[in-house]
Amino acid sequence: MSKNVNYNLGGRVKTLRENRGWSQEKLATKVGVTTAYLGDIERNTKNPTFHVITHIAQAFCMSLTEFFDEQILPSSDDLEFIDREIIQELSTFTDPMDKKSILKIILLIKSLQSTPDKKELE
Repeated sequence: MSKNVNYNLGGRVKTLRENRGWSQEKLATKVGVTTAYLGDIERNTKNPTFHVITHIAQAFCMSLTEFFDEQILPSSDDLEFIDREIIQELSTFTDPMDKKSILKIILLIKSLQSTPDKKELE
């Protein structure tokens, strides 16, 4: 029995791009394709090669598994609000080029900051 797989690749690319506030031109430049070709991908009128899909995932700082997962991760541009010294300090605990790990640490810290303290609840 075959399984019907109907994945909206173009919609995924567009959603991730728009969630980051990127123009088609910005993403196309990061991926190394024309804006017109990226628009065709987003409209599902062109099927990109594996090579292009890999570059799209990399532009979003995602593995292919994460890219094809429906969970949307924050952009590496989210790191811009953090003081560069903090990022440098966090880099001593992770690979300096591993922006995703740094972002996960930052998100964990932010989530802890937004959790009410037990004393505040009393």
